[in-house]
Amino acid sequence: MKQFGQWLSVLALLGVGTLSAAEEKYPSKVISMMVLYAAGAASDFTARTVSDLIAKQVGGFVIVENLPGASGAIAASKVLAAPADGHYIFQGSPNELILASLVNKSTRYKPEDFQWVAPVAVSPLVVVVNSKLPVRSLDDLVELARSRKDAPLSYGTPGAGTLYNLLGELFIKRTGA
Repeated sequence: MKQFGQWLSVLALLGVGTLSAAEEKYPSKVISMMVLYAAGAASDFTARTVSDLIAKQVGGFVIVENLPGASGAIAASKVLAAPADGHYIFQGSPNELILASLVNKSTRYKPEDFQWVAPVAVSPLVVVVNSKLPVRSLDDLVELARSRKDAPLSYGTPGAGTLYNLLGELFIKRTGA
């Protein structure tokens, strides 16, 4: 856990650069952690846990600001528009930084505009269905979906252009569902 805290300190200091003796001690104000999903999502929970660890490590305050929308572009753009002083940090994944510019041409940043500092979580992707659906395996799901051309099954994602949306579309394409 100590090493984890040290990694988080590096994350918090991202963008601070070299400080002259005349500049204020870091952090000189509240650190804002931008999260690209709504409050209550798994990434929000992770951010709130990580923010407490960062705050203790740097001796300051960290707030979590949820900025969902545009496949992460709103939160990422806010971080890039802020001064590179370490008081705005982005908690997301490489897929949001990559996909946003592929699906939204108004996105004005590139993945290389960010520096990935430390992994903080692993999120396995799973397929779940209503327990009343007669499905007990992925093969069963594909078979059912293929058989319901007149009343297709639906699926939910955090939004258009997200990794989860694209994986759903890829699943449909590859399975003919």
